[in-house]
Amino acid sequence: MLPDEYRAQAVSIYYGVTYLGVSLPILGLGIAAQRLGLLPAICLFAGVTVGLMAWSLHRWRRHLA
Repeated sequence: MLPDEYRAQAVSIYYGVTYLGVSLPILGLGIAAQRLGLLPAICLFAGVTVGLMAWSLHRWRRHLA
């Protein structure tokens, strides 16, 4: 639990990181769609997402073992 004087800063950081986590992938997809076309950009986005999920699952399983 945070002291009261730092609670507003923690909430602000939480919202800022959440906003970046949602907006940056969408902006990247839009830029890729302009350069590559919509379907290749979506395929690339899906591939990167699946790769990151597989890497995360691998790291999580290693951590539990």
